[in-house]
Amino acid sequence: MLTGSVLNKFSERGFTFIAVDPEHAIDENVFLHVNGLLDRDQASLFVKGSRVEFEIVFVSRDGRDWPQARNARLVADVAGVGTPASSSSERQGCVKFWHPMGYGFICDDSGGREYYVKSGSVPGGYLRQGDSVGFDLETGHDSKTQAVNVRILHWYPVGDPYADLIDMGHPRWANTLASLAEDEDWNYRIHPAKDPFVILRSYLKHTFLRLNELPDYLVYSEDEGLLPSIRD
Repeated sequence: MLTGSVLNKFSERGFTFIAVDPEHAIDENVFLHVNGLLDRDQASLFVKGSRVEFEIVFVSRDGRDWPQARNARLVADVAGVGTPASSSSERQGCVKFWHPMGYGFICDDSGGREYYVKSGSVPGGYLRQGDSVGFDLETGHDSKTQAVNVRILHWYPVGDPYADLIDMGHPRWANTLASLAEDEDWNYRIHPAKDPFVILRSYLKHTFLRLNELPDYLVYSEDEGLLPSIRD
């Protein structure tokens, strides 16, 4: 069985996506339909951040095999049988920044202090700007305090169309996209960034933002299973 985190509650059409945990080496979010649940009576418990385990199958469509989840069930050790819950002692905050290399900062709702967080403390291995999270604090041997045991509670739009309209999923999407393109240096040559695909990410983001400003230039798939495409 694979494990991961639910990205959002089921849509009106009965589907959502799962961010697969990094150790399974699956580079894209996995489609989940309500019919793919082991127990459909628990569908309301599949909310953003719920921890799940599932089997995976590949469905051929448009000349490509797409991953879909089957026999999905909530992981029993998550508080409230899979619902993102917060204890009275946990802190809450929002994601201020997340770097594709697997780290970021959470702004505490009480006091506004920022805490460093690493991918190993996050379900699915990444966070999205706009995520509202619960978390604990841990002080390391270097006396620095950081956020751990991060639990995604909600998500709110941040006013950036790229962040609000598209959930790119795990930052490793850039690796997959680069492998499909011709060989290209996607990093700066004089002052290389930590992210080897920094140019590719910037190109895709700013191309989308420009097209989003133009009327009827973007077409969204009805099942949200594909990225927006450019209208002919």
